[in-house]
Amino acid sequence: MLLRSFYDQIILKYSKTVLLLILLGVAFLGYEARKLEIDASSETLLLEDDKDLEYTRLINQRYFTPDFLVISYTPSDDLLSDRVLGTIRSMSQDLLKLKRVESVTSILNVPLLESPPKPIAELIENVPTLESPNIDKELAKKEFLNSPIYQDNLVSEDFKTTALLVNLHDDHRNRELRERRDALRAKEKNGTLTTEEEVEFQKVQVDYKAHRDMMRAVESENVAEVRAILDRYRGEDKLFLGGLTMIADDLVTFIKNDLQIFGVGVLIFLIVTLSFIFRQLRWVVLPVLTCSFSVVATTGLLGMFGWEVTVISSNFISLQLIITMAITIHLIVRYRELARTHPEKDQHELVLDTVVFMALPCLYAVLTTVAGFSSLILSGILPVINFGWMMSAGVSVSLLMTFLLFPALQLQMNKLMPDLSFENRYSLTLVFSRFTDRYGNGILWFSGLLLLVSVVGGTRLMVENSFIDYFKESTEIYQGLKVIDQKLGGTTTLDVVLNFEEEEVEEVEDEPVEEHESEGDLNEEEDEDLEDFSDLEEEIAEEEEGAQYWFTTNRMEQLEALHNYLDGLPETGKVLSLATLLKVGKTINDGKPLDNFMLALVYNELPEEFRKIILSPYVSVENNQARVSVRIRDSQPDLRRNELIKKIRREL
Repeated sequence: MLLRSFYDQIILKYSKTVLLLILLGVAFLGYEARKLEIDASSETLLLEDDKDLEYTRLINQRYFTPDFLVISYTPSDDLLSDRVLGTIRSMSQDLLKLKRVESVTSILNVPLLESPPKPIAELIENVPTLESPNIDKELAKKEFLNSPIYQDNLVSEDFKTTALLVNLHDDHRNRELRERRDALRAKEKNGTLTTEEEVEFQKVQVDYKAHRDMMRAVESENVAEVRAILDRYRGEDKLFLGGLTMIADDLVTFIKNDLQIFGVGVLIFLIVTLSFIFRQLRWVVLPVLTCSFSVVATTGLLGMFGWEVTVISSNFISLQLIITMAITIHLIVRYRELARTHPEKDQHELVLDTVVFMALPCLYAVLTTVAGFSSLILSGILPVINFGWMMSAGVSVSLLMTFLLFPALQLQMNKLMPDLSFENRYSLTLVFSRFTDRYGNGILWFSGLLLLVSVVGGTRLMVENSFIDYFKESTEIYQGLKVIDQKLGGTTTLDVVLNFEEEEVEEVEDEPVEEHESEGDLNEEEDEDLEDFSDLEEEIAEEEEGAQYWFTTNRMEQLEALHNYLDGLPETGKVLSLATLLKVGKTINDGKPLDNFMLALVYNELPEEFRKIILSPYVSVENNQARVSVRIRDSQPDLRRNELIKKIRREL
């Protein structure tokens, strides 16, 4: 009775006022909908207090890991031909003119440590590259194909594809704001945030979001400029652009397209279906209005409260259209049924009876739907949690909008008797009821068998998250990822960090060359090398006290064992670490492992431009730690990431 009185005395009595308020509310929320943003960054994937996320950020801060784009280049000529090298040179120069690009790493400027092999001291003083005078291209090709650093990484195994690494300028402002935000967020969580820090926390959050939005536009422009440069060099050669920055930018475009295409597509499908079934214009226009108003209102709420759309939630519009349409159809069917069975009732009575009768069933249906979406909140996956909240809010808005807009609009129109031509011609419910009555036992047996098959199939269901399968084969992202994955060592990265135990080091005087000679382990060429080393001993000690004592045999053996284990797994592609340099060093050193003094020399004296490539990303002496970077071949059909990670943890 209370519900009936509410509708009779308020909603229907003041239907025009209700309509005006709905229009004003939807207009306001439509304006707020402009604030709805799309986020495809890595921050949308994990909860802020996720331990793995915190540790990943720590490792990224500790090691030199700049943002970058990857260009895979498959020329029609030989990789080391003058034309191809000229193209790479010219392309690199064009890329370096872009504001966001700091450097370009390619076969032209990487250090050639074995072309030909030289003593360590001589190599450090003058590290050759492919651009160096009198370089032997045959030796360079041999090194590219066989070097643990470049093989299946910078060049493909068949030497037909190479990679250009476009390093982007480090965004110091972003990192500073994020680190400060995270520090204040941790204090807030622990309840130790002061009043001044609370004000700062709010400001930092606003500043971080504003800077992030600005950088999105900058990155999008940079990606477009890089693509424009690549377009100039295409022809018979194949060029694909990859990298997280490009993928994040393209994902935003894909999400926008999904929102438009799926939303409009579902709306057109519903219009056609409603026209075919009800065959009356009112029952097409009214549902479309309720659906449109509900979507606009929900979008405005999301924009107002700063909820961002991700890949997971990009279909929320199409889902809400379907759910809103279902609620509206319930009301339409009930109204038509009452109009047919009670032709004596006027429009006011028909509308009132319709909404009162359907209120509880629709409320129950919406509550169960909200309960289903709310269960996603317990998933522990940030985009899934947000999607659960968004759909719960959207379904609630749909219920409210439909039960306000439908009766208010109906009262502005005359009573409409139903067109029953579809029901008379296609009596589907009657057909199903007769079929069920005739074959009831068979249906039960078939349902039981289907249930059994479903249970057996459910036990064999496997969940896998292959990033490359997110995209169509016709997209540049898919084609680029596939080339990188199959020819250049894999796509998805996995970092394994080795924390060494503290070792007791005896601080001894640097041994003179003569004491080494007495051991009978060195030939004359090595004697000359040691003379060169002795000139640098004092400098090394000043620059990095204790570095030469950190590179102990025990540590290096542990690192090499870890590297070799990871490299031997069938799921892994390219594996890079300090052990990679140790293997190259062994080749340079006539098959003998580099001792701690030689490694300290390389650590301290290697030029910065090459240090960033082969050392800084993999070793942290001050933290007594080494990092092994593993690339997973994402396109393997039998890849099972969770099992792989569990296996690595178990066997290590």
